[in-house]
Amino acid sequence: MKLLVTGFGPFRNVTDNPSAKLAAALPGTTEVLTVQYGKVESFAKTVSAREEDIVVCLGLNARAETLKFELYAHNQIGAEKGHGSRAHRRTIIKSKGPKTLGQTLLTPDQLPNLHLGTSFTPGDYLCNFLLYSLLVRYPDRRIGFVHVPPFETIPFDEQVEQLGILIQTLETS
Repeated sequence: MKLLVTGFGPFRNVTDNPSAKLAAALPGTTEVLTVQYGKVESFAKTVSAREEDIVVCLGLNARAETLKFELYAHNQIGAEKGHGSRAHRRTIIKSKGPKTLGQTLLTPDQLPNLHLGTSFTPGDYLCNFLLYSLLVRYPDRRIGFVHVPPFETIPFDEQVEQLGILIQTLETS
């Protein structure tokens, strides 16, 4: 198993993004993505040339009280522009793409063992954009997304431990 773990860099008033710190603490190759639609799209296009067969994406949800595993991504782009980006005009990610795609990282029977919350939508900002962009391009790769809370809500070490259980599950499946 070759693992790629992504996190996001600073955005808005988040100067030290927990997703980037967590990604760096996990095994595998780490990529910290710039919070801009164009940069995320460029990254998604490069995954085809990478050797990692499993992609775990992390993103901050400042209001979350638990780690949340995203079950689906949706073919939509919200009105919010990426940090430092100019406004965008697109409202869908892939023309004629499926409306919704399910994560390919875990099977339904693996989820209860992880003690992660689940969510049916990763929002309409870059987290959803990244997940959908990867799923639509690489249906044969194992791809998933976890929203993480701030460290004030769940300390760094506890989040690393919970994500480590996810990684162990991937290693044995």
